[in-house]
Amino acid sequence: MKSHSVYKLREFVSVPFLILRILLTNFRGRKKYLIDKFLYGENKQQNIILVSPKKEAVKDTAIVYYHGGGWRSGGSDAFRFAGYFFADYGFHAIVPEYRKVPEHTFPVQIVDAAEALKAGIDILKKNKIYIKKIILAGQSAGAQLAALLAYSDIPEISSELKESIKGVISISGPLNFSECRNDYVNGFINDFVLNKENREKADPFRYLAGDVNIPVLCVHGEHDPSVELASSESFVKRINELKEGLGTYLTVKGGLHSNLVKLFWKKIEGYLSMVTWIRNQTR
Repeated sequence: MKSHSVYKLREFVSVPFLILRILLTNFRGRKKYLIDKFLYGENKQQNIILVSPKKEAVKDTAIVYYHGGGWRSGGSDAFRFAGYFFADYGFHAIVPEYRKVPEHTFPVQIVDAAEALKAGIDILKKNKIYIKKIILAGQSAGAQLAALLAYSDIPEISSELKESIKGVISISGPLNFSECRNDYVNGFINDFVLNKENREKADPFRYLAGDVNIPVLCVHGEHDPSVELASSESFVKRINELKEGLGTYLTVKGGLHSNLVKLFWKKIEGYLSMVTWIRNQTR
């Protein structure tokens, strides 16, 4: 069995190639879809990119994709490729950006996540696109924000909008902080939350109780060197204890952490399972 350090090295070596592929994918798709960018706040990081298919759109469903980057890097422009993927299947996609660590710490990011969601749905409504079903998705730090938005009781999201959330997709997500044991991921979490009280409030796992009813699909790389598989596994196990069949877990054989972006390039078989799962939740 290969050591953890080997997978960390593989991850490190793969990142430049992933960045190059991201740049090429974003460039090639710029004329294939309907793309608009809007601000939802005064900070330039408070923006959303809307990506829609030019024809044959699913009129009542939106996928909201929160990007990763350890709550400290990344942006909507870099992650347009995720919006392209969802638009390929007829969905309207909202790709938000949010204010970053270290200048901004929790709960700023989850407030931004909620405001971006509201802004995106409102903009679609102004364009006579009436969204009734929402799937929240994200990778890594973005998965934590998507899950916290869906399962917590933050006041920034209305009950009507909350009822429209039909599912959560977590890719490589730190969804159970108690299972995030390595120094690398804990360094990012600690910079994000700053203290023990905020760490508890920002942990999606602690909100799994009672009448939880939003399905979740957790996708995790078999050899993720950054976020332990147990974070996703324990989340799905707990949600299924509360309501059988509500959680689905998908392990990507040979997958690392960042390289699960290949799902959006249709280079990992799991992308078909992800699309099928979305369709099942939004019929």
